Amino acid sequence: MTVEKRDRDEVFIEYTKSICPVCKVAVDAQGNGREDRGYPRERCREHGESRRSFASPTIQMGCR
Repeated sequence: MTVEKRDRDEVFIEYTKSICPVCKVAVDAQGNGREDRGYPRERCREHGESRRSFASPTIQMGCR
């Protein structure tokens, strides 16, 4: 049995804090990067998981 390797769609960059887009409460989040964009993956206890896009992962994630 051969297992085919696949590249991931996104890469984990760092753990961070974010704001729930619904209730505006601070939540734990993961900063992930895909191509030329950064995506915080956050989970609010009340509203569940949400994802938004940053303009650039190098600017938003603090990489220079």
